[in-house]
Amino acid sequence: NAEYKRSCHDASLRVPLIAWGGPFTGGGVRSELTSLIDLPATWLDVAGIAIPPAYRGQSLLPLLHGEQQARDVVFAQISEAETGRTIRTARYKYAVTAPVFDPDAPGSDVYVESHLYDLQHDPHELNNLVTAPALTLVCEDLKQRLLACMRHAGEPDARILPAS
Repeated sequence: NAEYKRSCHDASLRVPLIAWGGPFTGGGVRSELTSLIDLPATWLDVAGIAIPPAYRGQSLLPLLHGEQQARDVVFAQISEAETGRTIRTARYKYAVTAPVFDPDAPGSDVYVESHLYDLQHDPHELNNLVTAPALTLVCEDLKQRLLACMRHAGEPDARILPAS
């Protein structure tokens, strides 16, 4: 899109990763949900260094060895061009945007639903379903999951208003 790498879309958020060396020598492609926050934990794990208990990321090694399930949701904070938050699940992408953009504020206490994509049927994110009446319950579930991710990231409580 025209927003460079500052939007909720997979073209901005899904960044390929190539790792080689140590446990990363077998080749292959993986499609599980992971997050950049997992990379420092992974490198510490590879080096045999304990991951600090307060660190929010998780090593990818147990996932690669089949010892751990993949994340069921990935959270991203969007800033610079807007103040937004998004989550991606295996099936959906849900995003919210602050109604007023303040470049000096790291977050907002109010957001408005801005995007909902059914990635199973629309992998290129061309059909924004955020106002689709049939998906109201999906939006509500994703809203609660997004708010939980925001709290887990240490953000203050916020309200999310429905798209209009």
